[in-house]
Amino acid sequence: MYALRLTIEGATEEELRKGLAAARAVFEREGVHPLVAADGWWALQGWDEGGFQDSLNDEDSGNASIWLEAEEAAIAACCEGWPESRRRPGIGGLELLDSERYQSRKEADGTWTIYRPVTGEPVSTIGGGPLTGLNEHEAEEVLDLLDEGAIEVEPLANGSGN
Repeated sequence: MYALRLTIEGATEEELRKGLAAARAVFEREGVHPLVAADGWWALQGWDEGGFQDSLNDEDSGNASIWLEAEEAAIAACCEGWPESRRRPGIGGLELLDSERYQSRKEADGTWTIYRPVTGEPVSTIGGGPLTGLNEHEAEEVLDLLDEGAIEVEPLANGSGN
């Protein structure tokens, strides 16, 4: 499974979600899966790093352009309304993650949350509530148990357990 992640320094979760929605809209409009667009971008980067030897094929070039357009749309949507002083070159970017079903993140209060990379939302166990407020060791243990299938989680709204 793959997940898009937008990283922009200083952005709120709501702003990041808005940016990701803009990126997804580009992929949908162009009829290109983010993985295909990212493959084009990686081919372009390899061609650049290889000293522009040979030529980049039209398909990879087109897909790379779609990736770049999606990234620009994501950053613009996320940063919409920001004062110019808050915008900086290299402020962040769009990434495609070969995501595991679950990951952990450290929250601002120092606790750890287990979340789904696809949605960014905390994972909830069946009958047990969200997996939030953990210490780092607990988060690592819970991830191991989730990977083993030893903990049952609430399905996503689309009915998938992932």
